[in-house]
Amino acid sequence: MRILFSLLLVLSLNADAATIKSLFIGNSYTYYNTLPNVVSDVAASMGHSLIFDSSAPGGYTFNQHTSNATTLQKIAADEWDFVILQEQSQIPSFPLSQVEQDCFPYAEQLCNLIREANPCARPLFYMTWGRENGDSQNCANWPPVCTYQGMQELLSERYIQMAADNDAWVAPVGNVWQTVMADAPLYAADGSHPSIHGTYLAACTFFAVMFNESPVGAAYPAGVTAQQALAIQEAANEVVFGNLELWNMNSPMVWTSISSFEDEVVIDASASTLSVEVSINGVIMQYEEFPIIISIEDYENGEYIFTATSTSPCGTSVDSETVVIANTGVFDAESDGFSIQPNPASTAVYVRSSIANAELEIRNMNGQLVHCQKLIEKQSFVPLENLPQGIYILRLSSDGKGQYNKKLVISY
Repeated sequence: MRILFSLLLVLSLNADAATIKSLFIGNSYTYYNTLPNVVSDVAASMGHSLIFDSSAPGGYTFNQHTSNATTLQKIAADEWDFVILQEQSQIPSFPLSQVEQDCFPYAEQLCNLIREANPCARPLFYMTWGRENGDSQNCANWPPVCTYQGMQELLSERYIQMAADNDAWVAPVGNVWQTVMADAPLYAADGSHPSIHGTYLAACTFFAVMFNESPVGAAYPAGVTAQQALAIQEAANEVVFGNLELWNMNSPMVWTSISSFEDEVVIDASASTLSVEVSINGVIMQYEEFPIIISIEDYENGEYIFTATSTSPCGTSVDSETVVIANTGVFDAESDGFSIQPNPASTAVYVRSSIANAELEIRNMNGQLVHCQKLIEKQSFVPLENLPQGIYILRLSSDGKGQYNKKLVISY
């Protein structure tokens, strides 16, 4: 049964009105209080429209969804803007080795299925919340989940990891939940499922993420007071837009990146890209496989303008970089003693440099900063265990010496 809203929904003539298509894949945390309908009502009250469908059998896991005929049919049924993915409520908080076996592979499989059906659809992970009194079923064997706080920390960490691993976004419902717990009764009587307040909190969070707009001022359902609604709306706005990088929401759907290293230029593009046109001082080449690695040993000393234009069903993207090929760079790998070992690496690298107080950054191939630290000692330990496999840019910079880039490969 639909929950009636206590405010009349007056649709304004909004020139920026948006229509979003979303598929919700999950279980009872998704179908309780008809969450997709509540998101739709929030959107309508703000002058927007949500077209939605869902596949949410009770207790379902990512593993089960990968072979569920209804789920697969619905993934392929429309050109979704977002496909929301909600795992069974306990699994992501289990020991990491178990999550790596029972959860992460199926999250990746679902993301691949979504992109195969529509390369422009954005997988959106639905971060759920810890149980009110912790997970009593698993507490004895796994003490970290004995409390709400411990369970929530693991859920947040694992959903953020799934988004990073799969170039997806996170709807941080669990983190908003943690912020509002003292202001509204978010749990149903079982201490696990959401009350109407909890469902409204999830809806405001999804609205903020999908429509890129604050939910402050949205209509709210019967049973939620104006004061509670405002606290929920403000928390969703603050948590979502105050941490865009953490939720991977600064990862664009279409991107192109050019990164220059001491001996090569690496050009990469988003997964939906069909081809990349590369111009080097006006000489144009076409590529259809990525990343593109261009050796600069074949070029004479001089200044070169690299421009890459990627073409995708989701749009186009252009990046440009000036590459100076010469032996006169401000950073010199040998004289400045700059090296990283091992490379490729898995859990950590050691970075050596004679430059004092240099800043060390690691960025992924679409330019996102994933790690930074001061290089205080001549040899510094740099942890990598939280970074997925792939090619990265390790950048050393100093006020007196400029900057130096080196390719870092992480492989497990």
